[in-house]
Amino acid sequence: MLRIRYKATRAGELMKVIGGSFGTSGSAHISRDNTLVVKTGKKHLFKPEQVTSIDTRVESDSGFNASKGLVAMLILGGIGLVVLHLLGAIVGLLMGFGIGFLREKRNVAELDIEGGKRLTLECSPKAIQWLLEFQQ
Repeated sequence: MLRIRYKATRAGELMKVIGGSFGTSGSAHISRDNTLVVKTGKKHLFKPEQVTSIDTRVESDSGFNASKGLVAMLILGGIGLVVLHLLGAIVGLLMGFGIGFLREKRNVAELDIEGGKRLTLECSPKAIQWLLEFQQ
């Protein structure tokens, strides 16, 4: 039996638009012909020469996330109550409270584009690497 292995390509790796001159929602990706495609209501195409700079960073959200913490407290507290009664419920509530404090990290890329336009994207680590290769 013949197996074909597909090499991962840049095409298809979606990045989320979170700010800039194009609005705060939409998506972007690098197409097979090495063009940055930005879809925010309208479709914008950019060649590597049009991107003047790319700045990347990792943002970390700290503090208590109430919705995540409360859901975890209810689920773990309920499971603990069923399994170990009152002691299990207390342990489950404490674990759920701790889960509410977990940090969330996200990779952000800010692109400067010819004409004074800016684009802020939330990306995977691989998409950040592809963006940096796209510019070179």
